[in-house]
Amino acid sequence: RKLIPHYDMIRQTAKIYVVMPALLAVCTVAALRQWRLALANQPWTRWIAPAFALLLAVEYFFQSMPILNRIELKQGAYAAVAEDASTRNLPPRALILPLWPGDSHFTSIYQHYASLYRIRMMNGYRPFVPLEYIENVWQPLKSINLGEFTEAQRQHLTSRGIDYLVLHEDLFPEKVSPFPIATTLKRLLQHPYLHFIAQDGPVWSFRILTEPRQE
Repeated sequence: RKLIPHYDMIRQTAKIYVVMPALLAVCTVAALRQWRLALANQPWTRWIAPAFALLLAVEYFFQSMPILNRIELKQGAYAAVAEDASTRNLPPRALILPLWPGDSHFTSIYQHYASLYRIRMMNGYRPFVPLEYIENVWQPLKSINLGEFTEAQRQHLTSRGIDYLVLHEDLFPEKVSPFPIATTLKRLLQHPYLHFIAQDGPVWSFRILTEPRQE
């Protein structure tokens, strides 16, 4: 914590594993070198390092593939955003709803799905929310949680390269919206500057239009 800048601000002690791989690599090489020097007269010692590396790879595979896994490995609404952006030669960038002040653990769900399809999110999570996020994201855009998508908000998003909205209808507690999710969803579906793309379970995706759609 004294040697690495800002490392003393990390809350989770498990994040020591950020630096452990580098330390473990040095210790492993030193141990194998001493072992090999001690057995230098044995012809089979040259296979120690490859065999050890193979064992590490096998062990890592089983550690990173848990048998009991409830994390979904695909999400159609996010996939539709990535595909639509690809066909239009646009970088896949989206605002995910509900929008939080920046310190909610619910955002980890968004981050998981966005990482699957390489979608950049405008909103995210940080233990310490910067003032810039509050002023430029949360304050001007929080009314979209209620389905109130104004022209100023549309221009604000498009000026930042955000072309999509993704809505999680199962993550709407009273903190972000005192109204039922049906109200927000109905307003977004009827909005003239939003084009519905896809729905997969409780997740809906929309493209932000530059011109009002023709009914």
